[in-house]
Amino acid sequence: MTKPTPPRRVQIATATCLALLPCAAQAAESLNALVWCDHTDPALIEPFETANDVKVNRREYEGTATALALLEQSRPGDWDVLVIDSIDVPRVIDAGLMAELPRDQLPLDDFFGTVEMKDSTSRDGKIYAVTDKFGYNTISFNSDKVDPADMQDMATAWSDKYKDRIAIYDYYIPVMGLVAIADGFKTAELTADDLPALKKTLFTMKENARSVGEVVASQTALATGEVDIVVGGGEWLTAVLAEENPNLTWTIPDQGAVRWSEAIGVLAASEKKDLAAKFVEYIVSPEGQARLATSSCYWGMPANRKAAAELSGVEVRYADLTDPAAIERLVAEVAPTAIVHLAAVIAPFCYGRRALARKVNVGGTANLLAAAAKLPTPPRFAHASSIAVYGPRNPYTVTGVLSADTPATPADLYGSQKLAAEELVRSSDLDWSVLRLGGVIS
Repeated sequence: MTKPTPPRRVQIATATCLALLPCAAQAAESLNALVWCDHTDPALIEPFETANDVKVNRREYEGTATALALLEQSRPGDWDVLVIDSIDVPRVIDAGLMAELPRDQLPLDDFFGTVEMKDSTSRDGKIYAVTDKFGYNTISFNSDKVDPADMQDMATAWSDKYKDRIAIYDYYIPVMGLVAIADGFKTAELTADDLPALKKTLFTMKENARSVGEVVASQTALATGEVDIVVGGGEWLTAVLAEENPNLTWTIPDQGAVRWSEAIGVLAASEKKDLAAKFVEYIVSPEGQARLATSSCYWGMPANRKAAAELSGVEVRYADLTDPAAIERLVAEVAPTAIVHLAAVIAPFCYGRRALARKVNVGGTANLLAAAAKLPTPPRFAHASSIAVYGPRNPYTVTGVLSADTPATPADLYGSQKLAAEELVRSSDLDWSVLRLGGVIS
């Protein structure tokens, strides 16, 4: 997929050192890499260069066709490393362009299984590339200008309600995928025969769009307020903008989203395969993954789950809150002295996925309580509830201060589920506390 290109600055330098001035030390070796712009960030590359006394020369490109053309026009051995869209890895394997990667140098056991994409990155048991980053083509929007609840339905996001307030990211495959999902198709099963059925929705989207453009144009339109919604955007588009405007955000609608991923590998013609493989190993290490995830060009999600510790400075464990056995194993392994239960499916998202919301908000709480109770020394349990359990209050007729003794009369799904979870906590034998938190509007 195409990613944003940072502004280029022209620098002029002499080819030789001036007399009496010391020259900078030259790296002992060099690597040449064809990459997406997120791999050009000095904060990502310099630690590897310093540790290995090597200079990594990066050539940024956009689009797999461009990369293939560059390789075709280059001499064998000119390029050592290739970053490419994961779904296009089979093309470069078929073309004989990729070298096998040493399996024992890759921390595949630490990867999120769903993003390994073995069918694309491997052939006949051999690994030719490895996923190093992923994210979603979905809906980016300005939460100050549009109703976030509307963004949970793709058909509403690009409907007449937001006519002339929409930009469409001009990468047709994921955008068509979003349309297919909205229209009830499974993207993996799409064929040319399905295109006529998608035509009406695509033309509706086009009619209501203010612009159709590449990443930088769409990103700029959202940042400047020219549009309020970008179809095909995602965290990778808004994360670098959110520091200046926290209202620029993204969501995955109830219908779903289209996942993108990028992969990195060593080129078969490289004369420095061992060094190139070492670079790949660094990129997929926890340190490299953390730096790549927050690249100055665009953010994304690391393929290696252990990058979380590098990003947060705390140990991170993953478990499905709705899986009692998984939660029991996790709690038994950690043996915490306290559990602060913050996980929930909140409003408005709980209304679109009612069954899942109850499974998390009530069932997940029950799973945690049961696992905690089985420890030899049960932990203290702090449960984050909500003032939604009180139901609506008219400030002109109800002036009393809320307290733990105020009757709970929830009027909506979220409040009812939170109250049900509270009752589970209060009926447990743990040392517990319940915090009924209010919303903060700034």
